[in-house]
Amino acid sequence: MQMKSLRSILFVSLSFGLMSACGDVPDNTKATSDEPVAQSTAQSTDEANPANSQSDSEETETTETAETAETAETAETATPASDEPITDEQLCGTIFKISNTDPSPIQTEQCLAETEMMRAQMGDDVWAELAPCVVAATSQKDISMCVRSAQQAHAKAAAAAADDPKHRPNPPCSATIPTVADALMNPAQWTQQGPDEYQVELQTTEGTVILAIHRAWAPLGADRFYNLVQSGYLNGIAFFRVVNNFVVQGGMHPNPEVNEAWKGAPIEDEPVVESNKKGRLTYAKSGPNTRSNQLFINLKDNANLDGMGFPPFGEVVEGMDVVESIFSGYGEAPNQGMIATKGAEYLCGQFPNLDRIVSAKVVP
Repeated sequence: MQMKSLRSILFVSLSFGLMSACGDVPDNTKATSDEPVAQSTAQSTDEANPANSQSDSEETETTETAETAETAETAETATPASDEPITDEQLCGTIFKISNTDPSPIQTEQCLAETEMMRAQMGDDVWAELAPCVVAATSQKDISMCVRSAQQAHAKAAAAAADDPKHRPNPPCSATIPTVADALMNPAQWTQQGPDEYQVELQTTEGTVILAIHRAWAPLGADRFYNLVQSGYLNGIAFFRVVNNFVVQGGMHPNPEVNEAWKGAPIEDEPVVESNKKGRLTYAKSGPNTRSNQLFINLKDNANLDGMGFPPFGEVVEGMDVVESIFSGYGEAPNQGMIATKGAEYLCGQFPNLDRIVSAKVVP
């Protein structure tokens, strides 16, 4: 198995909600069925996307209910009865064995580094459940199930702990599906080329954020963002996926019909010109040429995303403290498939503390 496949077993499955493949990478899994990052079937697939796993997510989210029971059962069976902590070397050994790889020193070093990073991203509680299950796995499917089981358990606990009325955003979240202008239902009308350099002011429920957009970094991405702003698409968008020390992700519209319309209007991939440094803005994705309307802001330097094809197109120039204060209590609990089909009814009904973009506009 090639190194890319090795990365996709763990690095993608474990650390990327960004792509619809997993749930940790910035993804835009807007799958028609459930929800960042594509969170269900797509999540266990093979590439991590911090950008817009919408299609993969939808498929993932749709099959999530059936897979959850199987995942829990498989994970429980596979977990060895031992109180000894699992070492990174053991975990990497399992991955190499399953992938039928005789690792070189460089591959081993890379796996250990990625494992350390994933542990930091996922947190000790999730890792404590996940690592023993992965070490006992005998196939890539087993590993994917381990990942999903651990993430779901953690997400439910986080959501329960986060349901505190004192954290309600202002203005409060409305479960009413917003009405939109007919033009917003037709992405083909929004293809204007943006300026070479422009700034966008985001008024969020946590405060003001100023973004500087650089067309030279990723022209297609910068132009799409310009049209998302000008069309009013971003108004009311929730930050539904917040992975501490990794990314803040949002972009799915509270009106399901708008989600459906934009899901079919992706932009082509572009080369990575600038690195995914802290504060930079990038699209999530679920595979090749799937960037659309899901975006994430890096909460730290995520250079590993560069090699996975996530090109930044802008950066936070004011208000990074606001970005870092965006409510993270729900973690990855919101389901992208459900967001795609139920919109505000699901988001505000079950996750009332989510912060949102109140308005977005291009500023001088």
